Amino acid sequence: MKILIIGSNSFLGENLANFYKKNKNTIILNKRFSKKSKFDWSKSIIKNIIKNKPDTIFYCSSEQTSKDDPKNLKKILFTNCEVPCLIAHTLFKYKLIRSNFVVFGTSWETNFTGKYFPVNLYAASKKASENLLMHYTLNGVRVINFKLFDTYGPKDKRKKLLNLIIKSLKNNRKLKTTRGIQEINLTHVLDICRGIELGIKESLNWNFKKFGISNFYLGSKKTYTVRKIIKIAEKTLNKKKKLIFGELKYKEREPMKTFKDFKTPKKWKPINDIQVFLKILKC
Repeated sequence: MKILIIGSNSFLGENLANFYKKNKNTIILNKRFSKKSKFDWSKSIIKNIIKNKPDTIFYCSSEQTSKDDPKNLKKILFTNCEVPCLIAHTLFKYKLIRSNFVVFGTSWETNFTGKYFPVNLYAASKKASENLLMHYTLNGVRVINFKLFDTYGPKDKRKKLLNLIIKSLKNNRKLKTTRGIQEINLTHVLDICRGIELGIKESLNWNFKKFGISNFYLGSKKTYTVRKIIKIAEKTLNKKKKLIFGELKYKEREPMKTFKDFKTPKKWKPINDIQVFLKILKC
């Protein structure tokens, strides 16, 4: 199978590449733009698709800026909405509609009841992208959307909460936090990769023209509060905390509870646990 990974230098992109390499698939990497202009980057993606005719395309590139100014708005709309639509258009134009086009949404799109209530502009752009891609899906393009919660795993360089807690405890440094009563759904990236593989297989017989995008959530049914995560990390790493609770304010629309009544791929269940992960880190 020929697989194109766009945003292959992202945390998810790197893990997907390693995951699919094991089964001797042909992996084509397309890094997220850095010095290249946006136009050149999007052009290189389209060329890659036309030339290689991949069986599956993973779009792992996203813009997550929390700023709402015009400059960042353009970045978000380009990366999260415009480029995915260009890819879908290319698949339709060149009759590559048997290719799986895999995109990633976020649990931040909804509140704990599952009602659309975006936490920020990033979350709103992900839902907007889904709505735009529906047009191409109803024309026969196979769009599969996985909505992710918080992810973690080895070699994660992102400034995510779990990484900040681990770094703070290991280096014996203070870390300012909120009151820590909000819930977080943490899923190991290898479980995410397994879930993606199962979701794609489950979508093989999905009628895209009739039902539109094939949607799945990938998240654990077990959630933690931030305070609980800190306690687990302290105990596992055997480190005393130097954290200041309540120093930071919650975001204006920060969810206190996570959405739990979601659809996952059949036969998928997260097997990796945060405590096991922390024990490995301790070694």
